[in-house]
Amino acid sequence: EEHHARCAKALRRARWREWQSDWITNTVLPWVPSDRFALLAAVMVALLGLTALKCLSSYLVDVLVGSVVQRTMQTLRERLFRHTLQLDQQTLALETTPQLMSRFTFDLQQVSHGLVLFGSLVVLETCKALFCIGGAFIVNWRLTALSFVCAPIGLVLFQKYGRRLKRASGRQMESMARVYRVLDETLKSFRSVLA
Repeated sequence: EEHHARCAKALRRARWREWQSDWITNTVLPWVPSDRFALLAAVMVALLGLTALKCLSSYLVDVLVGSVVQRTMQTLRERLFRHTLQLDQQTLALETTPQLMSRFTFDLQQVSHGLVLFGSLVVLETCKALFCIGGAFIVNWRLTALSFVCAPIGLVLFQKYGRRLKRASGRQMESMARVYRVLDETLKSFRSVLA
């Protein structure tokens, strides 16, 4: 019975390869030029066209993501400004002017950079991933299914790394606020030091 199963499997594989060969012969090969120079020219034109399409799609993604990010950042700046104006005197005394300036400049710049990266990755990398997964299923569906079983391990590792990165980003923002405070104190007391 095991021999019959192996034979049936080999027969299915042979039929699949025969179907692929027939499809390539009937669909693709009639479009392929017989002359070598014409074939090279066709390949170069196809590569040029695909490169132009990739550049155009990257440009469109950058424009769309950039406009969304700029609107989001404008809204965030307005909300942060309104929130700062509504703070009481004690909170404003704790949050010094350089720290507030750091929030308005450096922190929002980091958020903007992250949003641009995230938006580009979500659009482009999702399309790439779907295309690659489809190709992997065509080549070997068993190995692709096995990779989906192993994928949660990678997700756990990325989650741990993401937490560390988040903490490091928070420390970087706080250090920039301290730099702004030192600069503010130095520049305010500059005339006194000179005197």
